[in-house]
Amino acid sequence: MYGAILGDMIGAPYEFDRGDKTKDFPLLSADSQFTDDTVMTIAVAEALLDTMPEAVTAFLEGTDFEDVIRTAVSLGGDCDTLTCIAGSIAEAFYGVPDALITACRGRLSRDIIRVVDRFRQHFTEAKNAEVVDNNRSTMV
Repeated sequence: MYGAILGDMIGAPYEFDRGDKTKDFPLLSADSQFTDDTVMTIAVAEALLDTMPEAVTAFLEGTDFEDVIRTAVSLGGDCDTLTCIAGSIAEAFYGVPDALITACRGRLSRDIIRVVDRFRQHFTEAKNAEVVDNNRSTMV
């Protein structure tokens, strides 16, 4: 979930205004704020059809979480949605650096932090239960 939120925050200042296609920009600036695109991107999959191919391209061309985000922003267009999606994919594959998680949490309201924490707890517990189930089935 941090991948989506960070992608939204990092991409928002550059949305539709990305003159030069570069990866050389500050990841988090004063204009990097949580927007409704994180929620909308996660909730409204149909609207992603145009953005998904670019997000996958950014992921495939990136070498780590930060590089995926920078690649997505460098593509231009709907940067916050694009980086939200690419950041989600990158988080699942690479993880998110602790420093970015800390910076992200510092820009979120308490309510959103509680949602993120509950989300992560739920899926961590579900993943741990799946590992236990898989271990049991291989013993039989």
